[in-house]
Amino acid sequence: MTRTQKTVFILVALVALIMGLTVNKVLNDRGQLNPTELIDAGIILLPQSRSVPDVSMTDQNGQPLALNELKGKWSLLFFGYTYCPDICPTTLAQLRQVKSELPKEALERLQVVLVSVDPNRDTPNQLKQYLGYFDKDFVGVAGSIEDTQKLANALSIPFIPADTSKAGYTVDHSGNLAIVGPDGRQRGFIRAPFNNQKLAAQLPGLAPRLAFGPRACCAGHRDTRPLLQEIAFLCRSGLVSRWAAKRPRGCQLRTLAPQRPCTSR
Repeated sequence: MTRTQKTVFILVALVALIMGLTVNKVLNDRGQLNPTELIDAGIILLPQSRSVPDVSMTDQNGQPLALNELKGKWSLLFFGYTYCPDICPTTLAQLRQVKSELPKEALERLQVVLVSVDPNRDTPNQLKQYLGYFDKDFVGVAGSIEDTQKLANALSIPFIPADTSKAGYTVDHSGNLAIVGPDGRQRGFIRAPFNNQKLAAQLPGLAPRLAFGPRACCAGHRDTRPLLQEIAFLCRSGLVSRWAAKRPRGCQLRTLAPQRPCTSR
């Protein structure tokens, strides 16, 4: 082989190597959650999932419904009420719009649940009629004030019960959503106000990547990548003071090389 042929051969090999590394990076980036984009969409993930109290309520069809029965899908829980003058109709209209922009696969594993903070007026019939204005597939539930507060506090979305003796009373509540996974555990929040376009872009990729949190591979090693992504995400959002002792200085999690998942042979 002449010197010229050797040079050409080396150049071709270098080009192939660079192309291979580029393609690999693109494919890996597609398979990971982008913390910056999630924050920009208002999605805040918890470093560890939380248990959700299995309170019993009544749905818009008048049927008893335990929160445990919502398992199997990703649930976006919104605490509101049908007589709400502003936040609730705006939020539900936005969620309807977001749903209309999601692919079919994402829609099949997602449900929106309105948890009433005004069970005094939100009867099953009232909930059904009200939600029907927005989306017939939205779920509405109401229970006792005690159970509703227990659930809201556990999800860190508290509200202030109203004085129902006053005519035309209103209820002070948050516009944030709680994200509950198919396993019935809280995975995070969606902060208000919402950006419909950004939410619709991020939600389809969120569910499959965080299906059951950190996984175990065939040899019993823990795949820590999803957890590391969540910690990095919360570091950047400034919501991880309790993780201060555990996270790398400056939140530079790239120094924590995640374990590679095993491959069975």
